[in-house]
Amino acid sequence: MGAVAKGKRRGLPPAPLASRYRLYQPKTLEVREGEQLKATGALHSRSKNGESLKVVGMKTGNWLFKEKLVLEKANGDQLKVGTDAPLKLDYGYVEALGASRHSRGAVVAVLSGKEVSDATVNQLRRSGDNIVAFTPLDEAAITARLDKERPGVSITRGLRSLTGQDDLTHALRDLQQSRLTPQTRAMHLAIEKVTGTGVTFSTFRAVENAMSFDRNLTPQGAMAELGRLERRGDIIALDGTQGAAGDYVSRANWQNELTILRHIAEGKHSVTPLMPGARDQLQTEMA
Repeated sequence: MGAVAKGKRRGLPPAPLASRYRLYQPKTLEVREGEQLKATGALHSRSKNGESLKVVGMKTGNWLFKEKLVLEKANGDQLKVGTDAPLKLDYGYVEALGASRHSRGAVVAVLSGKEVSDATVNQLRRSGDNIVAFTPLDEAAITARLDKERPGVSITRGLRSLTGQDDLTHALRDLQQSRLTPQTRAMHLAIEKVTGTGVTFSTFRAVENAMSFDRNLTPQGAMAELGRLERRGDIIALDGTQGAAGDYVSRANWQNELTILRHIAEGKHSVTPLMPGARDQLQTEMA
């Protein structure tokens, strides 16, 4: 609405107002070469609002050309803008937390006591690797405040609530199974079932059980899944000298068997017998 004489009001279209209305307060900036600035509005056809700029020099004017400020963008491109009209620029040394990341130099943050929190710390970490923060709190108060605001998370409780399993082992297995394709999940369940308390499993029983877990799985698909697990190293094929032809052993069972054999080999003859002559004496008595 627009006000007119004698207290009457008249509606005005927003376009004429918007074209002249600006939320900027004019001020004078003292800049020198190397000064860090930030664009607060449309400045040049090749610049955008919020862009960081550095002063690299001043191009002196003459009777024909006007004086121009030379600015450099982050990618090295240079802009030349006239100083005869107000420029939408401000000092570029202060920004919001986490607004940009700096791999060189230090990020200086001034925080009030209320701003000391885990959220603020995480935002500062996104700003750079070298951070210096000023706060009215001492080290003990900072530690106590962060410990108080830091939420406690129980991983075990979260896993159980996510999977609906009370047993942690079953909960972890369910999470792993949820990341697999239906064919792979069915084959893993089949291998676990047919292996049971044994070490090896047969191809026929694994395919048969996998098809019972997934009705859409064909014999060819089950065999292809077995081949994929073998190529990935999850299962190991056994030849005739190691077991029945077509049998497999899972990598976990194979590693368990190797561990047992290694422990046996390491323990053999490593301890002095309690009765070193008992064996020979027993053989003599039995003779």
